[in-house]
Amino acid sequence: MKNVKTAAIVLAAGHGKRMHSKVAKQYLLLKGEPVVVHALRAFEKAGMDEIILVAGADEVEFCKRNIVEQYGFTSVRQVVAGGKERYDSVRNGLCALKAVGFAEDGIVLIHDGARPLVNGEIIARAVDGAREFSACVASMRLRIRSRQRMRRDFLKARRIAVPYGRSRHLRHSASV
Repeated sequence: MKNVKTAAIVLAAGHGKRMHSKVAKQYLLLKGEPVVVHALRAFEKAGMDEIILVAGADEVEFCKRNIVEQYGFTSVRQVVAGGKERYDSVRNGLCALKAVGFAEDGIVLIHDGARPLVNGEIIARAVDGAREFSACVASMRLRIRSRQRMRRDFLKARRIAVPYGRSRHLRHSASV
């Protein structure tokens, strides 16, 4: 099999509205560095041929200076503005890859820059999966305790959310 080029598009244009924070998730600090730095570092260490960082339209220059240059990322070829929706941002990243001459038969990984726990093993397995099947989605199995905790928290939230006076069946199913 010929050597296929690999690229990553790291999406960091979101606003993190659900967090109710003045700082977008990708710029929150984790171990003293912005979350997006951890994601970019993982892709650079994994040997991606090209990395495109997609930032908010008003954050492109900030990302060039305070993320790419400050942390010395050499594989980040461009920082481009995202779009109104996630798919618009992905499209802008794909257009940027085309502009830097990335081969159309190359493998492109799309990653949410607010997810810092990606690592070389996950990236390598995703690339291998894309080579073998032409498409791949990376996911991780939840541990049983995590699933139990999520179920407990979900059911607790449902119990609180069901208004008093609703049918007995709803109240009962929410407390299971």
